[in-house]
Amino acid sequence: MSRLPRHARGVAFDVGSTTVAGHLCDLHTGEVLASAGAMNPQIRFGEDLMSRVSYVMMHPGADRELTDAVRGCLNDLLGELCATAGLETTDVVEVTLVGNPIMHHLVFGLDPTELGGAPFALVTDRALRMPARELDLHVHPGARCMPCR
Repeated sequence: MSRLPRHARGVAFDVGSTTVAGHLCDLHTGEVLASAGAMNPQIRFGEDLMSRVSYVMMHPGADRELTDAVRGCLNDLLGELCATAGLETTDVVEVTLVGNPIMHHLVFGLDPTELGGAPFALVTDRALRMPARELDLHVHPGARCMPCR
């Protein structure tokens, strides 16, 4: 986006293995408009990261289940954040995600299997920038999603 709308909003997510936190911000002033958190629903596939990678290794297609679970959590938090601030989720034009490599892979729909053993190879070591709609996030149709590396 070359220029932000006058009332541009963004959400920063910290996707942890136990909890997911979100902060809704005014992109012009930097003011935090709302904050919320939730348990990471992936915990049902394993309490720790390596258990989740093992689950993916033993159950074909399970990486999609874990991806769907965490994306559902992100959308739930988007709804909560926007409701708290009196906004619509479509008011969000930027999404930033941070997390460890396994969480990063699962949010972006990348297979984390290679992270389950040495040499712990990443599918990509680049910051992925893509339309938020590719992550099934219920935000502005033109919103971008950018992870921190």
